[in-house]
Formats: sequence, structure tokens, C-alpha cells
Amino acid sequence: MKKYSNYLLAFLLPIGIMLFVMIISKIYPFGDKILLMQDGYTQHPGFLNSFINSIITGKSFLYSFKGLIGFNLYACFAYYTFNISNLLFLLFKTNNIIDFYTFIIILKIGLASLSMCIFLSYFNKDKKIIIFSLCYGLSSYNLLYYLNYMWFDSVILLPIVIMGIEKIFKENNYYIYTIFLSLVIISNFYIGYMICIFSVIYFTYKSIINKPKKIVIIKYILYSILAGLISCFAMLPVILELLQGKANLIGNYTNSYFKFDLDFISIFYKLTLGSYSNGDLEYGGPNVYTSILVFINVMLLFFNKNISLKEKVLSFGIILIFVISMSFNLLDYFWHMMQMPIWYPVRYAFIFDFYLIYLAFKNYISYQKLNLKENIMVFSLMLVLIISGFFTSGNLIDKVNILPKTIYLGISILFIVYYFCFSNNNYLKRYIWIILLIELSINTFIIFRNNGNANTYSEFINNYNDNQEIVNSLRLNNFERLSFEKRTIKNNGLLHNYNDLNLFTSVRNQKSYYYLKNVMGILTIDDCNTNYYFNNPIANVFLNIKYYITKSSLNYYSKIDTINDYNIYLNPDVMDFGFVANDNILNLSIEDNYLDNINNLVKIINKNEKNIIKKIDPVEKNVNCSENICITNGDNSYIKFYYKSTIHSFIYIQNYYKTSKDNTNYKLEINGKEINFNGKYPIEIFKDDVINLLVEPFGDFKDYLYQVFVVDYSEYEKLINNIKNNSFEIKKYINDAHFIGNINMDYDGILFTGIPNDKGWSIYVDNKKENITPLINDSIIGLKLKKGNHVIEFKYFPPGLNIGIIISFSSLVLVLLLFILNKRKN
Repeated sequence: MKKYSNYLLAFLLPIGIMLFVMIISKIYPFGDKILLMQDGYTQHPGFLNSFINSIITGKSFLYSFKGLIGFNLYACFAYYTFNISNLLFLLFKTNNIIDFYTFIIILKIGLASLSMCIFLSYFNKDKKIIIFSLCYGLSSYNLLYYLNYMWFDSVILLPIVIMGIEKIFKENNYYIYTIFLSLVIISNFYIGYMICIFSVIYFTYKSIINKPKKIVIIKYILYSILAGLISCFAMLPVILELLQGKANLIGNYTNSYFKFDLDFISIFYKLTLGSYSNGDLEYGGPNVYTSILVFINVMLLFFNKNISLKEKVLSFGIILIFVISMSFNLLDYFWHMMQMPIWYPVRYAFIFDFYLIYLAFKNYISYQKLNLKENIMVFSLMLVLIISGFFTSGNLIDKVNILPKTIYLGISILFIVYYFCFSNNNYLKRYIWIILLIELSINTFIIFRNNGNANTYSEFINNYNDNQEIVNSLRLNNFERLSFEKRTIKNNGLLHNYNDLNLFTSVRNQKSYYYLKNVMGILTIDDCNTNYYFNNPIANVFLNIKYYITKSSLNYYSKIDTINDYNIYLNPDVMDFGFVANDNILNLSIEDNYLDNINNLVKIINKNEKNIIKKIDPVEKNVNCSENICITNGDNSYIKFYYKSTIHSFIYIQNYYKTSKDNTNYKLEINGKEINFNGKYPIEIFKDDVINLLVEPFGDFKDYLYQVFVVDYSEYEKLINNIKNNSFEIKKYINDAHFIGNINMDYDGILFTGIPNDKGWSIYVDNKKENITPLINDSIIGLKLKKGNHVIEFKYFPPGLNIGIIISFSSLVLVLLLFILNKRKN
């Protein structure tokens, strides 16, 4: 047991600090506040639940209609959930997802410290290694970025990968490196890519020091490639899917490649405790704090006579690469696969942390006392760097939390003074453990207090139970969707196992967002986040929104039930899967204005030239406008609309307000009578009705956010009849990636499916494979069909998965053969 005591302490101590801080911060299970925040709250629980549900039920891993209008589920799983630790969720119930994430976050903090301990033990077995292991586990990066659970397994595995490189030089052992680099890439190829970059840097660093034979370098390159090839079953489908979406954004950032977005001096301030600011997770500075002790030992390393000059120069060079990367966009984007990260800047900062801790440990175990002059020199240099960084990081310029930031800076300086004193005093050395634990506990407390997380256990559970009870009460076919006004999370369909239009994901087909935004008028944020609420009735038909769950009252859909104060409304006018349209749909041109696009689409289906929808312009505004931006005039800002109806119709507001808290006030009068209206749902109006609408915006807003539209009900009825009289009927549903249906064609035409034109779909008409006919700028799947009855089979298989599996299996076999041959040779 004594042999493993270092490992046990390295694992348990950071967990103890986490629990202690959670207790005093009243974080669940010791209070109502929860660790889940931002993407960890809105995105990941849905992907995790869907992943585990697919394992338990055996349903398709390949495709899903539980977000957008359909998406490549396997690619999302490979990007978000292929972490070994996620399998532990099998031990939890779905409604205990907060318990699982609380458990897994604490566990991974402990595992990060443990893996660092294993790495440092390769150099020295002394108990001192625990000190530096704690600094890795409780680094600011881990305490802030744990919300991106998909990255964290790679953070844990990094020290083992680098230990594998050490084993290459010391033991001629390439297998630890190969196996764990493969696991890193499989866990998340995006973070794995960053670790691959550092692997090259570290191997080069060790090669310059050790001057290995050429065969060592050749083998390193070979086994690095094999590690990448082993992970192809996970990596290749994700890359191909990203090329249809996120990768297309690379060109948007070329104009900022050669800019410095951060003063590199401020990075030195970020190495002190309490340097985290609320805005850092959005577009702030890098979160690179590990410990003041680490900072000092890295500085002392360059004065340590037991460290060779060559190693000092190389170490300084690697630090410089990181510091410039964190400041200069071109290098920063290179680490991020040539893209500017949307939120969570400097995602490779944990590698910088790791390297600093490694250098600090090297200095610590070979420490040589400095004379008074050298101590003063290092101390003064640190103060200059920290204080200069404090000013350049904007704390005083922005005047944000100046007092607490100044106090934290003062505390950091006190720790510096203590650590300098203890390095020359054997009595003070006894208390290094206590001081380090206090320092790390203070920083953990500051981060948890300032991370801006306002999510609570009670709110999550209440929303979860309400949403799940409603889902369980409804009968939905495999393509119908429902819409919650109050969702548990953003990726609600994946969490509660129903078809939803909302989906927040980095892995997406841009065509789906194009269709939703440019044709259906749905708000999409950064082309990766659908923000659907009860939109216009026409879009609801095409998007198969069958049920609406809201606490509001609707005046034209039938209320079928009320559960926990939520009203459930039925929309009988859904497209379901698809319908037959005439050949003119092939000539549909897409304009910038979705109003024109939806009008032109309906004209083709209804076979006339009458617009189904029109915009009502405001009659009066009390706002100051410059181009698109309108600024409110104090408390008396408003937009007035007037409309006298000449037909039976719907009236609704298209409000693209991007936050969840829209405080806009709406006052609607019909024929002089005020109607309860919150701006979210359409209102049915009749011929000769007079409508007066007053919109009183809150704060700054854009003029186009508030648009009022009228839908012609007679054209709407024609649309519904044309769709239902020529609809496709599902006969056999295997899963979302495989289903069969039939249609009876009265004439030659086009089957409009409403399924995104994702690569990977194969379609068989009467047992014969047919080519897809892309519709609406290549965004939707269509099929040219002849008159008569047809049986149509749809199959989906992720692009790249077949070849990825073959490459992965072949590479794994090759590595095993090399291992066996090498063992026999030895």
C-alpha cells in the first residue's frame, strides 16, 4: 500500500478540496446551485443521454431527428461523447444526470492530478511529486473548462502520452505512446489535435537534448501516424461532417490572422490566483493559473546551475511559443485548427500548464539555493511581470472588480514572499503542503464564486420532470415534432427522447441551418444553434411541429390537455414526412429574404401566383435609427403597427431577440378590445378586424427584430389540402437511419421529403437505388418519381465510417504485430 500512497494522495487531495469548496459555496449536493453551466448545461446532457440510451436500447447510432430537421448522430457522438468515462453514466438513472455530472467532474479533477503524479513518478518517487500533481488537477483551466466534458479525458491522458515519449528515449518502448495518443484522439480529436502538436514539440525538445539515432525519429513518426490511423473510425466521420459546416467558417477569420488580440505581458498576471474574470470564458485572456509555487520554480529554473544551458534555452523557446500563440492570432488559430474559437479561448492552455508544472518540478528536485542578490533579482522580475500584466489585462482600464482583483494580487504577492522564504528555510519547508492547499483552495473558491453560473438543481429537476411527464403523455410518430416554451436544456429532444427543432452543436450540416434560416425564417445563432419558438403557421406545417406546450393560451389550435399548468395544443396541419410537388419546385430560387422564399415555395405547391404571407410596416416609431441599429429613447420608446384585415388570416410577430429574457412589452387591440398577447404566438383574425399593436422594446435593439406578418388563411388551407392529398406514408420504421414507405403518384413529380441533404443517405425506389434530387439550394432531399405506386426505402450510413473502421482495424493489427515481433526480438 505504501508503494501507491503517492498516487492515492494525488487522487484524493484535489477531490477533498473540491468537496470543501462546494460545501462552503453551497453547491449541489450541499446546496441548490449546481456545477453544470453554459455548454455543460445546455448541450452535453442531451448528447450524453442520447448516447447511453442508444447503447441500452440498441437504437441507431447513425442518424437522428431529435434536433434540427435531422443530423448525423454518429459524428456528434464521436465529437461529444466518445470518452471512456461517459460509460459510467450506465450506473445512473437518466433523471439523475446532475448527480452523474457532479460525480464525474470531481472524479476527473482527481484523475487529472493522478495522471500527473504517474508522469512525475517516472522521474522521481519522492512525495514532492504530489505537490505538483495537485497544481495540475486544480488548475484554473480544469476548474473552468470542466463544463466541456468532451475535452476532459484528453486533459487527463496528456501526461501519460508525454510519459510515453519519455519511454521512447529511455526504454525504446513506443507502445504506451501509441495506445494513449490513440485514446486521446478518439476521446476528442479536436483536443487530440492540440496534443499531437505538443507531442511533436516535446519530441523535438527531447531529441535535441538526447541526440537519438535516426531510427528513433523514424519510429516516432511511424507510431504517431499509426495512432492517428487507429482513431480513424471516430475521427474520419467527424472531419467529413465538419467539412459540411464548421470548417466552412475558416475563411471568415483570414482578415484577423496577423493581429495581436492579447498583450502577452498580461499572461504573466494570469499565472496568479484570482486572476479569472467573468468575461474570460467568452473572449478573455487564457486561464493558465496552476500555483504561485509553479510560477516561482519555473523562474528559478533559469537560474539553476544544475540545469544545462541548452535545456534552459529550449525550455524558454517552448514557453515563448505558447506565450506568442496566446497573443498572436495566426498561431492561436493554428492550435484551434485555423479557426477562431467561439467562446472558451486558448483551449490548449492546459498543455501550457502541464509544461510549466513539468519545468517547475525539474527545478524543484534539482534545486540549488540562490544567494540574496539572485533571490532579489527573481523576486523583482516576477513582481514587474505580474503587476505589468495586471495593468495590461484591463482590470484597471475596464474598472471591473478593481478592489477584489487588487486584493487577490496582494495575496498572490504574499504567497510569492512565503515561497521565497521557505526555499531558504528548512523550518518553513515543513508547511509547504499546508500553504499550497490553502492557495489552491482560495483559487478554487474564487473561481466557483465568480464563474457566473446561476443554474440550480431545483429548476433543472422541476423542468425535467414537467418536460418528461408531458413527453410520456403524448403519442408521436417517428417524424412529428413538439415544441416546449420552457425547455429543460437547449438540446431538449436528445435529453427527453423526442423530435425537436432546437439543437446546439459544433458538428452540423450547414445546409440544414440554411434551410431553416433562409426559407423557414427560424433564428439560428452563429449557424450552430437553432432558437425555435412558435414561428409562423406555414413553417410549422413544413417542420412537422405537431404539439405546442405552453402556459399561454392559443386561440386557434385545439387544447387537448393541461399538465402541471402547461397547456398542450395540437396542430393537425403537419407535413409528416413528405409530399408530391410539381417539377417547378426544381426552379425555386432562394432570395435573401425568407418572406419571398416561403411565398415562392407555397406558390409552386398551390399552383398559383398569390402570396400566402405579407409584411405589415410600422406606422410610427419613437426610436433613433442608424442603418440597422435602433437606440431606444428612454422609457418612451415604441413601434406602432396598424392593420385592417380584408381576409380571414393569422397575424404574428417575428422577433429575433437573441437572449432568453425578452422584456419587450406588447399591447395588442383587436377592434378596440385589448387582447392578452406576449409576442410569441400567432393570433387568428377575421375580415374587417382592425388591429393596433404597440411594441415597447427594452434596451438597445435592432429594428428588424420586430416584424409583423399576416398569413392568408384561404391560401393556408389550399397548402394543407395539397400536402395531405399527395403525402408519403411510412409503412415500416426500423430507426431514424432506416425506414420504408410508399406513395401513389397521380402524375410524374417530385417527392419533397423535408430531410436534409446529408451525405450518407441511400434511397431505393422499388428496390432500385435512385439518385437524390437536391431541392432548395441543395439543402433538402427530393426524388424524381414517375406516375404510379412506389415503395421507397431510406438508409443512412455516416460518410467515412466504413473506410474509417477498415483503417482503424488494420492499423491496430499492425501495431499488435509490431509489438509481438519486437517482443520476440528482445
